[in-house]
Amino acid sequence: MNRGFICFFTLVILFSVFCGCATHCPDFNEHKSYTYRTRICDVPLVFLDTETTGLNSGRDRIVEIAVVRSYNGRVVERRSWLIDPGMRIPHSAVKVHGITDEMVVGKGSFAEVFPEVERFLGNAVVLCHNARFDSAFLKHEIARAGLVNPGNLVIDTLPLSRKWFPESPRHSLEAMAEYLKIKAGSFHRAMGDADLLYLVFRKGMESESPQVTVGDLMNKAGGASRIDGTRVMSDHPNFIAPDSRMLK
Repeated sequence: MNRGFICFFTLVILFSVFCGCATHCPDFNEHKSYTYRTRICDVPLVFLDTETTGLNSGRDRIVEIAVVRSYNGRVVERRSWLIDPGMRIPHSAVKVHGITDEMVVGKGSFAEVFPEVERFLGNAVVLCHNARFDSAFLKHEIARAGLVNPGNLVIDTLPLSRKWFPESPRHSLEAMAEYLKIKAGSFHRAMGDADLLYLVFRKGMESESPQVTVGDLMNKAGGASRIDGTRVMSDHPNFIAPDSRMLK
């Protein structure tokens, strides 16, 4: 394990310890309902990133998924999965994320892995950087596997980054790490990017009121969506939780 990764992981832990505003974190998967009026610190969050064989969600496949689960500003759990895409990983993709055919030999297919990923999601709000990319791949993979698409709300942190850090010339995760002087781990690996996304989000939230709600962030991001790509606005009368109960 290199020194840079150790420093980066230590930074993640320090943020999880010192940025939380409560000492008790409830069971992440408890069915706690929330609405667009619920404070973000009262809602479970999942920072999610994927790595793929290419850029075409209809043709290419997911080779890695990572999640960082947090509640009340604290990291609860981190996990990543390598996935056998059922196809050769093109050299152009290997050059980006470094995941080779040999690394996914013997790993589960998406259909085998995703039920465990879904358990980690619970009924959390999911945050992705350039969420259209991750959501499109998840939507196609879920359909291929014949699985039910979870109803989690997805908020895109890319427009949030542009609102929080307008002086930054670029807003990719790599650019934000440089702008915010965050010592990052491995760029373009799902776990490293999910960790970095959590840290960028925490930094952005420093400019928000402690009372900021789900709806406030949705509006700042220009709306939100479900994992299947369905758009959701915070004032929509049918804004519902992933467990299909009407939010009040």
